[in-house]
Amino acid sequence: MNHFTIKDIENLSGIKAHTLRIWEKRYGIITPKRKLSKHRFYDGEDLKQILRITHLYNNGYKISAIANMKPDELSSYKTGISSKQESIIKILIEATIDLDEHTLSKTFREAIAAYGLENCIVNIVFPYFEKIGLLWMNDIALPAQERFASNILVKKIIAEIDKLETLFDDEQPATIVFAPLNEHHEVPLLFMHYLLKKSNRNVLYIGVNTDFHILDAYVNLHKHSCLYFHVVTYLLHDDINNYVKLLLQRYPTQKIIMSGKLTSLVSESSGNLHLLHSLDETIAFANGSFKPFN
Repeated sequence: MNHFTIKDIENLSGIKAHTLRIWEKRYGIITPKRKLSKHRFYDGEDLKQILRITHLYNNGYKISAIANMKPDELSSYKTGISSKQESIIKILIEATIDLDEHTLSKTFREAIAAYGLENCIVNIVFPYFEKIGLLWMNDIALPAQERFASNILVKKIIAEIDKLETLFDDEQPATIVFAPLNEHHEVPLLFMHYLLKKSNRNVLYIGVNTDFHILDAYVNLHKHSCLYFHVVTYLLHDDINNYVKLLLQRYPTQKIIMSGKLTSLVSESSGNLHLLHSLDETIAFANGSFKPFN
């Protein structure tokens, strides 16, 4: 059974713990369970109910009216998609917990159509995965649930990439996009692929879980290329600085760009290395408005 603290519920719903307690006491909307130690907790069904309540509350419903709704009325918002991005994130979280492929696929598709892929990724997908990450860290969500949702989204991003015209200018250096061995987070990589292609930049997409032998083959054919890699979780049980150092030693003539959460841990420095510390910097690099080596 999933166990959520009231702080977990606050982080996932955006409703302050104090407000949740008032709703519980005044309207009896949610009744937490108690462990043998008498500590209160919420389960998966409680979370889904609170997400539904929050959705309605954020869209103008009074909490007193929500308290009088029947369960089928409370869950009816799933028949449509709110124009508010925070509500979309809540729908995605609930569908992820339930492994609801239909709702995940439909919600991703409609969000991309409504906002465009770039805005959808920045304002919905990344915040959504941050919240899922919190659940995973607290043993509430399984890695399998995150992988399930990611695989659905990957298909959507690839479809959007395929819609873009492919231009390859032999006079322009290519950007080789990859993630290190045992790094399997593909959504950020595909997002960079999309942004580069949208900006008419030459891009060679290798993908996740890339070892040096595969990277060698690409670099040997494109000696003036730029290497871009993104790291979320480095699972080789080694210092990320050692990996960066190996890249610099193995490809001394290549420009190397790194993004992702682990950039904050990198202390290696080189004229050939640039760290993108924020999403804004990453997008600026992709569209050409930020040229780190000029």
